[in-house]
Amino acid sequence: MFDLDIASAAVSAVAAMAGVVVAIVAVVVANKQLRQLSISNQQLALSNDEITASNRNLVRPVIVVDYLLTSHPSKNPQFGGTSSVSVIVKNVGVRPACKVLLQVSPPFEPVGDDANDPNVMRALDFVNGVMNGHHEIAMIDSARPAVYHLANGSDAFEDDAVGKQYTVNVSYTDISGSTRFHESFVLDLRAWQLAWSRAEPLDRLSKDIQFLTDTLKNK
Repeated sequence: MFDLDIASAAVSAVAAMAGVVVAIVAVVVANKQLRQLSISNQQLALSNDEITASNRNLVRPVIVVDYLLTSHPSKNPQFGGTSSVSVIVKNVGVRPACKVLLQVSPPFEPVGDDANDPNVMRALDFVNGVMNGHHEIAMIDSARPAVYHLANGSDAFEDDAVGKQYTVNVSYTDISGSTRFHESFVLDLRAWQLAWSRAEPLDRLSKDIQFLTDTLKNK
């Protein structure tokens, strides 16, 4: 004989079990969605951080230290003129670099006959003082690099001088002063040994005008 109470209880039990299963599935699905949402938020935050860092790098100051070869033409175009080697500290970034500290190791030394030239020695003493790691340059913007004379070109490329390397460590802040940047540069004249420097066109033109003027005066 069919027992209605037993059947009703069985149906209730099945319904309750189904409800539990549905609840468990709902919890699992919700938990999975929450994990996916958390991962998505983390990826979005990481992407935002990368964009922020990229934008910051686009507008940050960037100090570069390198050799600068300069040709100094003679007034008479029949003569080649002279050349000089300097160290240039330039900001190739967008914002000004502030509180710039430079430290050269070892200190720059005279080459060739430059040791007997008091003007060159004064220049070397000055640049070594600027690059002693304690002399702070208030600001270097992208429009005005700092250029320091080191040696006459003919002396700088003598065999005993060209092999010397100098390391310049640089630290500086952005204009807000909140972030300090650090760079290191190795100055090696061997890379420039077979290079040649061009005179500035206006400099060459000025010398040519002087030469023509003196020539006409003497006729």
